[in-house]
Amino acid sequence: MRDQAPQPGARPAESFAARFGDGVVEALFPLVPLFYLVRLLSPAELGLLGLALAGTALWQHLIALRAESVVGGADGPDSATAARDRAVVTALGVCGLAALAVACSVLAIALPAFALVFALAPALAAIRFVDSLELAGVVDEGCIARHRMISMLGNLIGLVLTVGLISGLELGWPGRILALVLAEGGVVIVRAILLARRGRGHSVAWEPSRARALIGAAAPTLAAALLLFVLDHCNRLVALGTLTMTDVGAFVVAYRVGSSVVVINRSLAFALAPRVKTCLRPDRLGALRRLHIAYGLVILALGAAIAVAFMTAGPWILGPVFAPVAPIVAIVTLGYGFQGVQRVGGIMRTRFGLPAPSPWHLNAGALLGLAVGLVLAPTLGAPGVALGSALGLATVAVLSAVTAHRALPRYVR
Repeated sequence: MRDQAPQPGARPAESFAARFGDGVVEALFPLVPLFYLVRLLSPAELGLLGLALAGTALWQHLIALRAESVVGGADGPDSATAARDRAVVTALGVCGLAALAVACSVLAIALPAFALVFALAPALAAIRFVDSLELAGVVDEGCIARHRMISMLGNLIGLVLTVGLISGLELGWPGRILALVLAEGGVVIVRAILLARRGRGHSVAWEPSRARALIGAAAPTLAAALLLFVLDHCNRLVALGTLTMTDVGAFVVAYRVGSSVVVINRSLAFALAPRVKTCLRPDRLGALRRLHIAYGLVILALGAAIAVAFMTAGPWILGPVFAPVAPIVAIVTLGYGFQGVQRVGGIMRTRFGLPAPSPWHLNAGALLGLAVGLVLAPTLGAPGVALGSALGLATVAVLSAVTAHRALPRYVR
């Protein structure tokens, strides 16, 4: 959901069609295992899997308080400062993982029904933390593409392992987590070998003063990440507290399908950003507004098309057991469709040196979505919680767009 598009150094005429194709391919990778899982697992089992993945996302941020996002600072990813910072962040990670292990052990004892969630999620969170540390500071598009190909290969291996562990060994939903641990762990090892050959292998350095500086520098990023977590995952937590585990499973499906719109939108940002930049002139503001409206409508139409597809062909796409989930998928996916409006606004805000998305916008969207979901859950059930999620996502998008255009007179003269 982040709006900052990497500066790829691409030509302004870079093809939207090519980027759309890349985004579709990247979006399909997570959907293939989903379509497999909905035919093998019950909604309640998928709910437990979703809680484990939500825990993974949350704990990955907390392991080092997102200090991995600021390694190197102004000196760049290949500097001596970056190498030192990675070692300091690794030490932070060791401490964070030790604290996480203790906390999850206590939670597993206190909530035995979720013991496997607290046992498996930290392992995957640790691997994803290391992966994010290895990719910290990678901004060159060629490197990003290469790492993306490695990740896609890992996803493919993860799918094969998932089928083997669930269909072959009948491990149920924990088999999916174990498959991800093995596949993504392998990717981390491959990257570690490549980094070691470049003289950037992993090391540990205990420097409390530098650790505090990195944590302080990463505080805004951590706050934004936690707010994004609430926006993306609070619906399954609301469902857990007010509805049933079956409803939690419904929101796991809805999030995975809706996030495919996010992936395509993010891919298109590489072609969109140069066009937005060329319109940030006093004589091109009309073209900027037309681009904003057109792009926002296209992404919203994409979300609507996916929503309609699930509403009309839910039993065929999801299977008979998960067919009732289709309306939830449609509502949440429409919410993610508003991110086209947010994307242009976010690129503008980034060009102005403003945070994108703004933590204030995320906070407003998260609180509104959470409040609406809690209010509507007792009467409307899961659709009410889904409406809260969609409203929260739309709120962030609209606020981002409005504030970006209001800032134009200050930054475009």
